[in-house]
Parts: sequence; structure tokens; C-alpha cells
Amino acid sequence: GDINLNGMIFRGVPILYDIVKDQVIIQDFQRVYKINLPADKVEWFSVLGHQFIHIARGSADQVKTGFYDQLYKGKIALYAKREKKIIEKYSNIQISKVVVSQNVYYIKKDGIYHTIKSKSSLLAVLKTKKKEVQQYWKTNDIKFKKEPERAMIMARGQDAIGVEHL
Repeated sequence: GDINLNGMIFRGVPILYDIVKDQVIIQDFQRVYKINLPADKVEWFSVLGHQFIHIARGSADQVKTGFYDQLYKGKIALYAKREKKIIEKYSNIQISKVVVSQNVYYIKKDGIYHTIKSKSSLLAVLKTKKKEVQQYWKTNDIKFKKEPERAMIMARGQDAIGVEHL
């Protein structure tokens, strides 16, 4: 993938993204050791067609500091915080580990991050384009409950809310 480290862009770098620890890992020049990059020095990285942006939490923001998958950008931007947690379960004398995945979505509008948990919370943020978004979903048979991420991405319609797809 590609990585922007302290404003310098490196292309074609072997990158690992530890989604559990929210860390970017690269190999040393001789590919012997793995190096955890300091998250505050990584502005963005791209891997497997996804661009992850480092966002630092502001005092009024609903987001926490970390890497976010940028789904689209423009006047309005959509981000997904992809998380996995390893939970240990104890039963009798056995310990088993279970991986739990979660995606939390945020729209950045007018410099403010809004958590999107439902169709209504999305439409509340896009209130000036609510009718256009609903019409686009209806025309293209997009169901928010079945595919929320696709619905959020497609909410931009044909640039109805002024965004550019990555």
C-alpha cells in the first residue's frame, strides 16, 4: 500500500494494519523485523483499495483518535471506524477467544463529526438533501437496514450532497 508519514509519501510499501490495536505496521528494509509506526506520525495509508485517515479527537468531537476508513470525501465526508476486539470467554476449565467486529460510521459536515447509527440519524445530518437521498434510494432499490454502508455511500447519489467518491 501507500503511506503518508510526516508528510512524505511512500508507495508500494508492505503494510499490515492491526485492526485490534489500531496500529500500522511495516517491515524493515531487510524484511526481518516488523516496525509499529507511531500513529500520530501517519497522516493516512491505503491498503486493498481503502484509504485510512488518522483523525485526532477534538474537544467537541464524537470521534476518538485513530484510523478511519474514508468512504467518501468532499463538503460532506463519510468515515467508518472499523474495530475488532478479542474477548476471552471462560467456561468450566476452558478459555476460548472470540473476535467481535464492529463498524461505527461518522459523517463530517461543516467541520463537525456526527455519529450515524440509523437511517434517521443519517437523514437528520443530510436534512437539506433528505428528499433527494430518499428518492435516490427508492429509484435504485437501496435498503438501509439490509446494507447500511452501501446506503450511506449511495446517499451521495449523483453528487446530490456534494461529495467525491474515493
